[in-house]
Amino acid sequence: MTLPIRVFLMVRRGPDDWAAQVCRDWEAVLEAWKARESEDFGAVLHIGFDRPASIAFENIAAEHPRKMLFTAAAKYAVPPSFDSSTFPLGHVEGIPVHLALRGWGYVEDDAVVKLAVPNMAQSQFSGWVAQFAEARPDCAEAMLVAGVTDEASYLKYEGAMDWEPRYRSGLYRYGFLIAGDEDDPCAIARAAPPWLSSRSFENIEITVRLGNVFERAQIGCVADLGLFNLNELSKKPNFGRKSANDLKNALLSAMSRGPLSDDKVGDGGVDLNTEGYSGSKSLLAEIHRTLALCDERERDILNRRMGLGRPAETLQSIAEDYGITRERIRQLEAKATKRIIRQENWDDVLTAKIEKLLADRQFPLPILGLEAVDGWFDGVARETEAFVYSLANFCGDRVSKLEIGGIQYIGFLSQDEWNGALSEATKILAYASDKGWDEAHLKNMVFPTIPEKAREFRPLMWENICRLAHFSDAPSGERILVSYGRGADHAVEAILYEAERPLHYSEIAERLQARSAKPIDERRVHNAAANIGILLGRGTFGIERHIAISSEELGKISDEGASIILSGPFGRQWHASEILGNLIERGFESAAIDKYVVDYALTKAVGLQSMGRMAWKVADDTNSAGSRLEVREAVLSLLMEAGMPLSAPEIIQRLVALRGVNDTVQLVSGDPLIRIGGGLWGLNDRDVPIKRKDQPALFDAVATSLSMKGMGIHISEFEAQLPPPLTPKMLFSLASLDERLKVSPGQYIYLREWQHPRRLTVSEACEEILRSEALSFDELCAQVHLRVGRQCDRGVISSSLQSIGATFGGDNLWRHLDEVEAAE
Repeated sequence: MTLPIRVFLMVRRGPDDWAAQVCRDWEAVLEAWKARESEDFGAVLHIGFDRPASIAFENIAAEHPRKMLFTAAAKYAVPPSFDSSTFPLGHVEGIPVHLALRGWGYVEDDAVVKLAVPNMAQSQFSGWVAQFAEARPDCAEAMLVAGVTDEASYLKYEGAMDWEPRYRSGLYRYGFLIAGDEDDPCAIARAAPPWLSSRSFENIEITVRLGNVFERAQIGCVADLGLFNLNELSKKPNFGRKSANDLKNALLSAMSRGPLSDDKVGDGGVDLNTEGYSGSKSLLAEIHRTLALCDERERDILNRRMGLGRPAETLQSIAEDYGITRERIRQLEAKATKRIIRQENWDDVLTAKIEKLLADRQFPLPILGLEAVDGWFDGVARETEAFVYSLANFCGDRVSKLEIGGIQYIGFLSQDEWNGALSEATKILAYASDKGWDEAHLKNMVFPTIPEKAREFRPLMWENICRLAHFSDAPSGERILVSYGRGADHAVEAILYEAERPLHYSEIAERLQARSAKPIDERRVHNAAANIGILLGRGTFGIERHIAISSEELGKISDEGASIILSGPFGRQWHASEILGNLIERGFESAAIDKYVVDYALTKAVGLQSMGRMAWKVADDTNSAGSRLEVREAVLSLLMEAGMPLSAPEIIQRLVALRGVNDTVQLVSGDPLIRIGGGLWGLNDRDVPIKRKDQPALFDAVATSLSMKGMGIHISEFEAQLPPPLTPKMLFSLASLDERLKVSPGQYIYLREWQHPRRLTVSEACEEILRSEALSFDELCAQVHLRVGRQCDRGVISSSLQSIGATFGGDNLWRHLDEVEAAE
């Protein structure tokens, strides 16, 4: 039997004198409030299958005469304009009761209400839950409502929370428990939130090899994995270092997506099937609530089409699962989306908010920056596919998503319109190349190719088309266009896009010659390939899909490489092979990563400048001291608002969204801003397991140990020395805050006064040894261990040989590149 959800209005007419009625809709509630016999009467609004006795609310209603009070169920169901207090005034039979702030003939200040209510985060929470409640007060009340006050109650009741606080608290708890072991998949499983811990690996994207390993080991869900340690797992057949890394990435990816939409999302919105009620605090919460009201098949189809908590799927793949036609799936999807548009109002809110955010912008709005400008978009950075689907299917065709230079933007401009404008503007500059027109006149010519409604894209278009423009400075100071074009670039670009592998420029020339009756100049082909291709070997060029690593891994190389360069003295130039050697020390050992891949990855980094010939340095900072301080304060504000660490791209795109300009930003560690590993930036004291007051004693101990040892200590040598939850990676992140300590790019910590760690890296040891003599790999490994003073993984040594360009001869000996070139 299905019970109806009802809206109860209980009016208090005097001491112990109550009248209750059931209202059919929101208008009936408003009419009943206005029709009460006296303005001295107060009331309590409750939504549910049934209600507590009216008299149970006597004491709390008597303390707030002439006011409307909401139970928690009503608070989250009423229209958003009818605000209520953030914290409850009290509890009745375990139900939180809030004061309505406006819309009832009076206006109350939430801040005044908070002062009158005890600080619940301090008085009721404990352990990590108290820290989370302090960092995210917007989630504190939801935890109280669910009965979550400490670790034990969290494990018992976290499933009763709404999706957003459930996700945020789970991530915060993970960060608290993982304590720097983020590279250990077994530790990740033990620290995982319950909504991930209980998840079957059938619902997590893992490799076939991992699936076979888990089947033999009877590991069915994430919790099962937590019963193992990495050493035990490594002894299983077919489970090596790559499998461990794949598993780690799969777990972190699943965690970043949050609870699955078919998980229990709490008592906040799933059952409130009352037309017109929508009080969710975020777009994602609204989407989850809406999907929960769909029937099972519709919910599954929409979930899979929009990619909510999972990769988006095609109509065909879903049709095959249901055993029906692709067209039938399309019809079911269209029917569901039309009904949602008709019944819900969040799609209108979404359109209105986007239009407001896009008004009067000077630079395009990145999707990753939406959360920074409006908390209603909280979470869209991890659910971009679902967000883009919502734009396309629920908001008409006014607002579009377009990708430019690997960054996704939204605006009143489609991808086709952008491409068309770019093509037209390019033709205009090509036509004007011999006209002697100045830059201002050219902008007036090309800017109208982008409509006025999307004018924030004009500076970005100008930046794109000017890459092939050549200007000269006139005596008047104006910049005059003197030439434009790419010569053979178009033809070379077509060859590279068709190729299945990178090509040497001579092979590109051969393929071009086969298509042309005219002679092909190899030098022009070489120059064109260098202009539009990626250098992936000596004279060999390709495009990004020819690189055998993912864009995510490229991003990590870019971030870590930038960190290495920024850690050195200002003005120093770093060669890509030198950076590669230091990356290997930091765990980047893939055979697919070489100096060419590193050089390309660094083009994606912010704050670096290419010096040519694969050399890089920190870009000159043209911003004023005041501007740098302003940017730093904005970064700190973003991190505090986020309540958790953010990646460098997230920070930069949020800054672009907030400031409306695309300034160059250099993130530099300095209390309280610290780089906490894994490509993330966070705040000291909040995002590290050892608090600021305890850090000086730790730094003193490290400095004393270094003084006694007389040389640097490698990160691997701290493994057994640090008390949990402190890890070597966390220690190295914090060390930059102490003026006595310094961390080298090769992962040695040493005293700053030494100016050098006084120890070799693996790459430096390999180079030094092979300059003296050619050796077999076993002989080389033995000497490397002696030179660096520690045991080194053979894979690290092998990768280091690649980074220094050593060659392996037919006599099974390794030689330094200089020795080979001298012999030739």
